[in-house]
Amino acid sequence: MWRCHRAGTVAELLPDELDLLDRRRRAVRLVEQGRSYAQAGQIVGLNRNAISRAVHLHATGGDAALVPRPRGRKPLLSEEQHARLARVVHTHRPNELGLDGRHWTRATAAALVEREIGVRVSDLRAGIWLNRWGAPRLRGRPLAESTTRASRVS
Repeated sequence: MWRCHRAGTVAELLPDELDLLDRRRRAVRLVEQGRSYAQAGQIVGLNRNAISRAVHLHATGGDAALVPRPRGRKPLLSEEQHARLARVVHTHRPNELGLDGRHWTRATAAALVEREIGVRVSDLRAGIWLNRWGAPRLRGRPLAESTTRASRVS
């Protein structure tokens, strides 16, 4: 999942990020002591390209530039927004909120997100969120009588 820190203080880093920061710092020190990128990489467990990038970052921004940045895409909604929308979905039907339909569908969930949060999402994304929020699932519609097995056999 996306991590919210923005290269703030080292105290905000996760354990794996602290490990990476430490290895980057050690690699820079080894290169400054005359080791090759390949040798430094073998010692600290990073590849030569990662060592090269760490040395470049350190040269341009010092130790602060070595702090890992967040990876992945920033989420569209915060956890608080998800919780708020989940409460709405569990306590109201779409027609009670001025939306179309009596049951929550992908389209009504997308419309709710756009109206309440101001974020436009696809119906597919809204469906994923409906599942995450634990919305009741609609059962499939019963087949029309002309397509039931009994009518096909006759």
